[in-house]
Amino acid sequence: MNTIYLQDDISLEKYQEAVKALNSIGIKVIEKHFTDAQMAKIKKGIEQIKEGKSKSYLEVRKKAREICGI
Repeated sequence: MNTIYLQDDISLEKYQEAVKALNSIGIKVIEKHFTDAQMAKIKKGIEQIKEGKSKSYLEVRKKAREICGI
């Protein structure tokens, strides 16, 4: 399987146009769907962020460097 990475975010409309274009030349696009368990974890994470229970990436990076001795 090959993966195409987009350099910038695109609108849903542009994404759908790209999928149609790829399909028209015989390239099948498989869309990723999350399981119910994955969606529950994502929603829980979003709620925790809203409640202020998250750390900035700077805090996480600092702790990782301490653990690794960097």
